[in-house]
Formats: sequence, C-alpha cells, structure tokens
Amino acid sequence: MKQFIKNQIWLASRYGSRILRNALNGWEKRNSLPVIFSNSFPKSGTNLMRQVFSAWKHLGGYIDWSREVIPTFENETGRQRPDSEILLDLQRMQPGEVWSGHLFHTKALAERLLRADIVNYFIYRDPRDVVVSHAFYVTNMAAEHVHHDYYRNVLATDEDRIRTSILGLPEIDVDFPDITERYRPYLGWVRCEDVLSVKFEDLIENRDHTLRTILQHYLNSAGNLGHTEEKWLERIDTSIRPSKSPTYREGKTGGWRNHFTEEHKTLFKEKAGALLVELGYETDQDW
Repeated sequence: MKQFIKNQIWLASRYGSRILRNALNGWEKRNSLPVIFSNSFPKSGTNLMRQVFSAWKHLGGYIDWSREVIPTFENETGRQRPDSEILLDLQRMQPGEVWSGHLFHTKALAERLLRADIVNYFIYRDPRDVVVSHAFYVTNMAAEHVHHDYYRNVLATDEDRIRTSILGLPEIDVDFPDITERYRPYLGWVRCEDVLSVKFEDLIENRDHTLRTILQHYLNSAGNLGHTEEKWLERIDTSIRPSKSPTYREGKTGGWRNHFTEEHKTLFKEKAGALLVELGYETDQDW
C-alpha cells in the first residue's frame, strides 16, 4: 500500500511537472508572438473574423479573447466610452492573444494599435446589408440593447425598423445618428496601410484569395509558425461556419435587396449614397 501511494505521488509529481513545463513553454512561445486585433463596424462580420482566427489557437498556440469585444459604445446604455477608458482595455492585451473590437479611428487609439507587435485587421460590409442586419438584430436578438424596446415595441413593422436604422433616432435622448454618421468614424482604419481591410463580401464570395491575404498579412509580421501555408489555409477554412455564429441570421451578401422598399432606396441614397461609392460598393447613385 505504501509503495502504491509512493508511486501515485511520483506520477502526480511527474505529471504536474509536465503541465508546468508545457505551460512555461507555451508562455515563452506566445511571448514572442504579436497580438492579433480584429476591428469592425458592428454587424459587419465580427463573428466571421473570430472564426477565421480560431485557427491561430489550434496551429499557433494563441489564446482567444475575441469574444470579449472591446466596444466604443456601451450596449445597455448607449454611452460612448472615452478613449482613456478604451485604452485601459487595450492594455490588457498580451503577446500571443487574439482580440476584437468596435473602435473608432482616433489619434490615441491608432497610436496604441498601430505598433509592430500588433497585427491589425478591419472588416466592413455593404452598409445596406448592415442596416438590415442591425434592424433584425436589435429587434430579435439583443434584449439588452439600449434600443431594443423601441425597435420591438414602438416600431410596428420591419419596414419601420429598417427605415430607422437608415435615418437614426435624432429625437431620443440616446444618440443614434444616421448610417453615414455612424460609419464615418471607422473609415480611418480603411485608409490605413498598416491595417488589412477585409470586405465581408470577399470572405463569402472570394474566400480562398481573401484567406490567403489575411494569412500573408499575419506572416509579414510574425514570420512562419512551423506550418505550411496550405495547412494554415485548410485549418482556417474548416473553422469558418457562419451558421455557428450566435448572431447568425442569413450570413449572405446582398440580402438588402429582399428587404428594401423603394422608399428605403430613396432614403439610403439621400443619407448614404456617397458612402457606398467611397467604400466601393457602387460607382454612382444608379442602383
């Protein structure tokens, strides 16, 4: 019996040492890796990019904190968080971790994020699909959202809800401007050469090329992590399952055509026609 106990203690000691050694080796490896930061305009593919970067957890030893999205606005109150508060969140990021956010492009945040030890991505989507996704999300999936009761109980139809997501709600206390004014503070990331901007539509319709571009942007900063490019791409591709997203509804492109009325088109052209051209979704107002 005594020998059995001694053997068990020895095995536990050996196993514990292995766990500690592996943990230290993992820490040493991660400490040499850059942070991955995936930024996005809300309802533009945040969860899709999270699925892409889940491959880094399996092949690169990364720790994934991307579900803790760092926001510009508090979901429950709609309060805009100051940069000083957001910077405290960004200080939590450590080497070898994946993070995500919905962050405006400001001087302070750009200075913090555009560093050699952070690989930056920004995903965006056709604003017409964004307003449709937003309207259904706030109404049906986000009971804690500051505008949920208004969308669900005050607005009578989906047409009203989409119209509101285009025009905003200037008459209420919580600031909610029109779609262009909501989009514009993010556009600095699209223009930034150190950030890889990814169109949601390209991830859906031109996946192979887009995934190669995403991977190459990372490798340009971190170098090779001991796997072939094809192995990385195979793992990333198998990680992408839009229907597994907790906010999944349709997960396709151009869905706005099934929901926009002629009034919606007219209002959108007035409020955001120029935005569509700027983002490359249209060449003029004739759509």
